[in-house]
Amino acid sequence: MSSPGRAVPKQELLDEVWNEPFGQANLVDRVHQNVTGRPAEVAMFWTAYIITRPLGASVADWLALPPSRDGIGLGTGLVTVLWGVAIAVLVSFLALTRRDVESDEPLLG
Repeated sequence: MSSPGRAVPKQELLDEVWNEPFGQANLVDRVHQNVTGRPAEVAMFWTAYIITRPLGASVADWLALPPSRDGIGLGTGLVTVLWGVAIAVLVSFLALTRRDVESDEPLLG
């Protein structure tokens, strides 16, 4: 992925948008930064959500559906609990380790 703020040749940008994970979200952020001068956190979130939602739903369906419908057969209840636990563990890990935080500067003030 190219560095933010760096001038990118057109073909390199197109390759990045279509070949890298979340390349489309990166494009949304670049356009927003060029127009407003600041990052597009909300637009990035919703773009990533829209891009990844079908994949998550497909995996959950595959895990929940019975083998007669080409699934694993765990059932919707167990899949819901497993995803809930996985999300809670990931959020707790990030909250405790702060690995996702780029700086300790407060957002406001």
